[in-house]
Amino acid sequence: MRVATVDTLSQLKAEMQKRINQSLNGNVRTIVKKCVQDHAQNDVLATYEPKEYKRRSTLGIDSSRNIVGEVKDNTLTVSDVAQIAPPIVDGYTPSGDPDNGLPQLIEQGAYNLFHKPEGTPYIEPRPFMTNAKKEVATPGAKAHDDILKAIKDKFPDN
Repeated sequence: MRVATVDTLSQLKAEMQKRINQSLNGNVRTIVKKCVQDHAQNDVLATYEPKEYKRRSTLGIDSSRNIVGEVKDNTLTVSDVAQIAPPIVDGYTPSGDPDNGLPQLIEQGAYNLFHKPEGTPYIEPRPFMTNAKKEVATPGAKAHDDILKAIKDKFPDN
């Protein structure tokens, strides 16, 4: 990492923001996307084996193609944009953005649309995105600590 020379407070602020954005667009995005993938695997996919439907083998909630990140106004936003694929769940219309209906359905639960007994695993909320957010925000959690390290790497001690 090159050492920048700045002469004014505004130049210092611009250099710091540039390095933070480089981190957000690089290693931090990778860390957060991996955290979401891990929670999709551990909080959702590993909790049960579906019997009423066939789980897709590609482009599901844990697919790296569906976990996307964008930096805007100095903020990294990571989303899971997996779509509900046929068979469509009768009686379910996602509120909000229809393109991320599957993560929303899983996060909030299906509210027993299938009229199955309570405790049916696939209708229960599985807040994998909420859990990933908590891990990113909790000091001492792996994702949180990895993010701090990635940002600090852009500011070497000299």
